[in-house]
Amino acid sequence: MTETNPIFDGHLDLSMNVRRGRDITQPASAQPVVDNEIATVGLPDLHRGNVRRICATIFCLPSIAGAPGYTTAQEAFDEANTQLAIYQQILPAADGLDATILIEGADCVRDPADLALFWRQGVRIIGLAWQRTRYSGGSGAPGPLTAIGQELVKEMDQIGFVHDASHLAEESFWNLMDIVAGPVIASHSNCRAIVGDDPKERHLSDDMI
Repeated sequence: MTETNPIFDGHLDLSMNVRRGRDITQPASAQPVVDNEIATVGLPDLHRGNVRRICATIFCLPSIAGAPGYTTAQEAFDEANTQLAIYQQILPAADGLDATILIEGADCVRDPADLALFWRQGVRIIGLAWQRTRYSGGSGAPGPLTAIGQELVKEMDQIGFVHDASHLAEESFWNLMDIVAGPVIASHSNCRAIVGDDPKERHLSDDMI
């Protein structure tokens, strides 16, 4: 791999891993096992692999069946800002790495007025869902865009955000396509016809593609 063939990684949960106790400034091999899971990436690994551009993800875990996680939009907002602060600390020192910040699951956007705040802090891509959010159906939770979800999409377009369709429920995906004016990506989806069904419902049909 040479400098003329850089790699782009569309979805890296770096800040969430820091919150789980990992030191992503170290190679994955030097990071601890967390919840019986080995580390898979650190900033030195990205450099060695000639990864030069990434989508650095902010992911706020919702409380599922009483497990730790956010239960209110304010709690999600606070967690998102904690993860933003992590990126603001570590990314400037990541030599040669160009990062675009992506929010996965929009519950941390308390209302459309928060979009301008996140934009000022460097967020450029937002996916409305992981599982169901206040804005849309998501993985394992079929359903359409909600009324406030439609409002959020229009405000995102006004500001200039990119929309991430990964994890949207299929009905919400088509609702988004009907009203969106800005660019849409699927940051970590594959072709459903090739890889088959995904329990996370993350992959795209031919029609969606």
